Amino acid sequence: MNKKQKGEIAELKVQLAAMEKGWVSSKPTCTARYDLILDDGKQLYRTQVKYAGAVAQKCQGAVHFSSNNGPHSPVAYVKDEIDLVLVYIPQIDQIVQILPEEFHGKTAFQIRLEPPKNGQKRGIFLAEDHLW
Repeated sequence: MNKKQKGEIAELKVQLAAMEKGWVSSKPTCTARYDLILDDGKQLYRTQVKYAGAVAQKCQGAVHFSSNNGPHSPVAYVKDEIDLVLVYIPQIDQIVQILPEEFHGKTAFQIRLEPPKNGQKRGIFLAEDHLW
């Protein structure tokens, strides 16, 4: 499966979950910094959708993704352009939400699927604590 197909799968998973929540999803008709607009009935969220199937290097029990979608250098996610990052993780068939205070200024992100064996808590982004 190529990168484009994985991205489409992630978007479809998010759209289905949004429908199940009673939210409306809309797709931009031209190139935008976000993939979907999600409407919960009170607010619109410019949403970047990612597929995180790549196992993180040097870290068991985690997946990794970056903002790099093309031939250019990764561009940091910023809260002025994106309101929400939703990440589909196929290993657990779940969607994880990353809020602006967690993604602002970052070009890459690591999500733990299981707690670290050394018991570390600080600086850990555990999937089960951020399910959408």
